[in-house]
Amino acid sequence: GSMADTGEVQFMKPFISEKSSKSLEIPLGFNEYFPAPFPITVDLLDYSGRSWTVRMKKRGEKVFLTVGWENFVKDNNLEDGKYLQFIYDRDRTFYVIIYGHNMC
Repeated sequence: GSMADTGEVQFMKPFISEKSSKSLEIPLGFNEYFPAPFPITVDLLDYSGRSWTVRMKKRGEKVFLTVGWENFVKDNNLEDGKYLQFIYDRDRTFYVIIYGHNMC
């Protein structure tokens, strides 16, 4: 493919414990970036080098991070109002940057 096919893609998401403590819904527009066959698990990496393996599940059009996501939430003390930036390598890895309430 062209260079455009290989670049990283990203999305931002506020953390809402009520909706996202057990699983995280990935924005619909993101579906086109997942490889075929669809990855059963992905690795979440933070910039200190820690990693978490998390299951990805498709329900209809929607894609969720499921089993293992709870560990990520707990290990990072995620709470309402924090923002998550997911940078995806279009394969099996998401880099995740966590921002505080004021986005820094």
